[in-house]
Amino acid sequence: MRSFRNQLAFQLMDWRPLIIFWAVLIVVNIVQVLDLLYWSSKTGSTIYSVFMPNYGAASVFVLVSGILSATITFPLLMSVGYTRKQFYLTTIVSGPIFCAVMAIIQCTIVYCGRGILNALGYHLETPIWSVASVGYLQLAIYCMIFYLSFLIGSVFYLYGTLPGILVIAAYIAVLSYTPVDNKFDFMDYFSTSLEYNNHTYIHYTWIISAIVAVAGWLLYRRSAVRTY
Repeated sequence: MRSFRNQLAFQLMDWRPLIIFWAVLIVVNIVQVLDLLYWSSKTGSTIYSVFMPNYGAASVFVLVSGILSATITFPLLMSVGYTRKQFYLTTIVSGPIFCAVMAIIQCTIVYCGRGILNALGYHLETPIWSVASVGYLQLAIYCMIFYLSFLIGSVFYLYGTLPGILVIAAYIAVLSYTPVDNKFDFMDYFSTSLEYNNHTYIHYTWIISAIVAVAGWLLYRRSAVRTY
């Protein structure tokens, strides 16, 4: 157990990209708030529409992190003595931790931003979703994105460009059948998911994540390693 904790801490030790990413987004959010207060003529905004770009940006950051874990972290850790099982287990655990941190930071920004705007006299519409619901949905979607991008990166790393492109094409084909009007609008996923009773649609993302995690292990357990 101690060995596992040390390995997990090693994979989570570099927070600098995350800090820089959110520092930049917070600056962007400050500009958005100033725009609402002093320059924009928009009315009837919600806290989600004001900070909506954050969700897409966070999703891209998670996607890139998943790909880098497969293509960079895997050969690096194998070169310093990790086994495939150790690498994959710590990745499966560290991914949700990373995604949870992303969701917590975003929820904090959204609801603190709402409080600041209300205190300054710009009253936003009352949200229809609780912070717990939004946080849980973000966690579920970020984890699904992380595991899917990790699998895509794994296929590119292990099998080359053509199989990787085929996996991306399959993902887009599956996405086209989801019950969302705009397939690439993160806020549509929010509204669609939270309209389902008992968060049924949200739970589907966990099922997808579990399937992808198993598929990833089947790829890695006997994969060749190209160390740097």
